[in-house]
Amino acid sequence: MAFRLPRDLLSRHIRISQHEPPAESTPGVPSKDRTVQQVQEESPIGSTGISDPTISNENHSVPSLATVPPFVHDLGTAAQSVAISTPSGSEGNLQPSHTSVYLPPDSATGLVSNSTYEFDLLWNNSTDTTSFLPTSFFDTDYSLSDLWHADMFRAGNNTLSPLAWDGCDRRVQSSQGAEQGPIFSSLPSRLPPVEPDSLSSNAERLPTHDLNSQTSSETVSDSTPGLPWNISGLAYERISNAIRSYERILPAGFAIPSRHTISRYIDGYFRGFHEHFPFLHISTLQTDTLAPELILAMAALGSFYRFEHTKGYELYLGAKSIITHQLQQRSQSSMLKLARKPRPSSTSTPLRARFSTPEAYAEPGVAYSSRKTALSEAEFQTLQSLVVLMAMTTWADAPAVREALSMGSQLAMLVREGGLFESDEIVGECSWTHWIHCEGRRRTLFIAYILLNLTSIAFDVPPMILNQEISLCLPHCNTEWVATSAAKWQHMRKTYGHTERGFLSTLDEILRGQDVHNKEPLSALGNYALINGLIQRIFFKRQASAGPALPPDTVKQFESALQSWQRSWEATQETSLDPSSPNGPLGFNSAALLRLAYLRLNANLGPCRNLMSQDPASIASGITDESIPLLIRSSHVDRAVLQCIHALSIPIRVGIAFVASTQTMNGSIQHPLCTLECAFLLTRWLGSVSDIVLASGLETLREDERKLLGMIASLVRETDLAYTLEKDENDGFCIRRMAATVVRLWAETFRGVHVFQIVRVIGDSLSAVADILETRLQKQANINEHR
Repeated sequence: MAFRLPRDLLSRHIRISQHEPPAESTPGVPSKDRTVQQVQEESPIGSTGISDPTISNENHSVPSLATVPPFVHDLGTAAQSVAISTPSGSEGNLQPSHTSVYLPPDSATGLVSNSTYEFDLLWNNSTDTTSFLPTSFFDTDYSLSDLWHADMFRAGNNTLSPLAWDGCDRRVQSSQGAEQGPIFSSLPSRLPPVEPDSLSSNAERLPTHDLNSQTSSETVSDSTPGLPWNISGLAYERISNAIRSYERILPAGFAIPSRHTISRYIDGYFRGFHEHFPFLHISTLQTDTLAPELILAMAALGSFYRFEHTKGYELYLGAKSIITHQLQQRSQSSMLKLARKPRPSSTSTPLRARFSTPEAYAEPGVAYSSRKTALSEAEFQTLQSLVVLMAMTTWADAPAVREALSMGSQLAMLVREGGLFESDEIVGECSWTHWIHCEGRRRTLFIAYILLNLTSIAFDVPPMILNQEISLCLPHCNTEWVATSAAKWQHMRKTYGHTERGFLSTLDEILRGQDVHNKEPLSALGNYALINGLIQRIFFKRQASAGPALPPDTVKQFESALQSWQRSWEATQETSLDPSSPNGPLGFNSAALLRLAYLRLNANLGPCRNLMSQDPASIASGITDESIPLLIRSSHVDRAVLQCIHALSIPIRVGIAFVASTQTMNGSIQHPLCTLECAFLLTRWLGSVSDIVLASGLETLREDERKLLGMIASLVRETDLAYTLEKDENDGFCIRRMAATVVRLWAETFRGVHVFQIVRVIGDSLSAVADILETRLQKQANINEHR
């Protein structure tokens, strides 16, 4: 008999994320200790069979039991044998296999052929991709099964009047007039866009009644005069003259692009890269006043977003030559000062007195102060140029990646000299222009830190800037940053304010599991910096650990911190899991890093990927080399697996082919990196589970593991590769085939043209992994046939 289980689980879990216990308390019975039987006795779902016409019509496409793997039959039998508390005569409500019924949650002990209960956690509200899975699902004090059971009980006790609502609180009418409604309307829904163009003002923390008011920021469209990519003839002449002043150091044959070409590339920069790393202030930016190396760097990266990579490398070489010249001049000037500096007499001052104060190390006539080492405006633009070039080359072809790693030390040096160590708290009132100057510097330094941290994540190298070096306050909200006038900026600050929060102090609060958003939500860029800080902490914990698993207390501490960070993410209304959200992609990128943090916390994946080689065969070999132990099955690893499953559910519910065709202009590098590691961990986990099943049988798995297998199978059944579940194989080989299938699905999302080479390499590597796994399965099948 084929079964389906209730829908709309995703919405029902938001109340749990608001720190309620996973089940309603019964006097004398702690929530954690409540048995499944107690939930069944109280739940009308366990006592009433309710047919769902929205599901029964789908059964024509579901494989029959004759084509389902043996262990699926066993699970189906187990599902039917579970004791269900029903009133007298209710057995007649159970429908034959062609009609779906609702059963209690414990009936789905694994890969039931038609079970979609756990899958509904991923599928429902498919039009709302703005939320993570609830934080309660990552609290290992409870098993995943306990949480599912508890919410099934809650859902069964909720009956709502008929109401159509297409959004976060979507409600579904049942066949008997009762609704399987959303239970979690308390979670703030994401705001609709203020403007159609994501380059214009983003509506962070704006109340709904302000969305159409005259005080909202005005739309900045392409036709608005003064946009940085609209370069006039006079501005182009200034830019050309500035570049020609470095003619002697530019590469031989370097040609300055035409005005229209530079405009096209600068447009590509702002539309493709800027919102992922917003450190330039568009409203006040005048392109012809920028340093020539910064203009060339922006044009080089922008040409990548116009798929003119050859021209991009030409512009890169031009920008790099000017930057190298500037740094050499700066270094030479400093060394000349040392060479000309008079040395004090060795007998005139005692040695201890000579070096007892910091002032002794300062240049003659210069008072010792960290602010005296701060970069000038011209030097700061050189720093910004390095940020742009490093972002371009880190994800480009292999020779460029090597250049990026060498540039990293130069960038880190300039960032430190740019004021990383000193507090930049803005106290009291200040003018708009002064605030733009301070905030622009703050954003630039944080984005440099983030880029260097992403390099560490991608290539498993030590981060160039440590968390402890940062004394800056977190960036302000995007609503202030995109304000187009002083009056609008003042309005935003007076209406919504901004509490200065130190990066390190906030990170420490998160590591203690404290909520950091209660007084005021953090900005999306602030959350982005903090999740990088958490990943860096995990990196160093991994370096100090000898085995594949971190100590349980350490894992628990970081899980609590990641839940705290997620709650902060959810409180920031500019964040979204939609890559094309008009509120910008920072929340989308941060989401990938949250998943990656869970993966790195539970498995040491970085050293095994060899991503720096950019050789898909080498990368695939490392991923499929099962001789290297990477994880130990546990409830903590279950949470990392759940993150992988949720990541896979997004392209499946949107459509694999659609994602492959449209993700080109996404511009996010974080999600391809996360996808690679999700595929890596999920493959290894399925392999370890398969080994256990082959040795001891499916019943030896924990219930949570069987639930996770069921979720993966449900996802696969929604794709064109559903037929892979129909093969007549034993349990262990079916699970191994599922591993090959999910990697193949992820690989399919990378088909298409990509801005950066590393994304293509990741896609090719996943295809190679799928090929290896499928070849192994075929060889084993051939061996079995000849036995």
